[in-house]
Amino acid sequence: MPSHPLGDEYRRRAHRLRQLASSIETSSVMQLHHHAGSATWSCPAATTALEALRSHRTSLQRHVGELHGSASWLVRRADELDASLLSTPGPV
Repeated sequence: MPSHPLGDEYRRRAHRLRQLASSIETSSVMQLHHHAGSATWSCPAATTALEALRSHRTSLQRHVGELHGSASWLVRRADELDASLLSTPGPV
């Protein structure tokens, strides 16, 4: 099947977005909340720090989802561009 040049670029970008999402998901920062709290700190700030870490982790997870969603959109758009090449009449 012919491939549209812009479709190829969209697929490269989608791949990069998925790599970025994966690096965030597997980053040690996603596990920091396991190392915080009263077992680690013995001060009133421990609870605040733990809540902040959990909040930031939730935000990162949301952004990872957005990266995956954007990558999926790019791949769908690339597929549409490739399909348009098949439906476009060639030179006569």
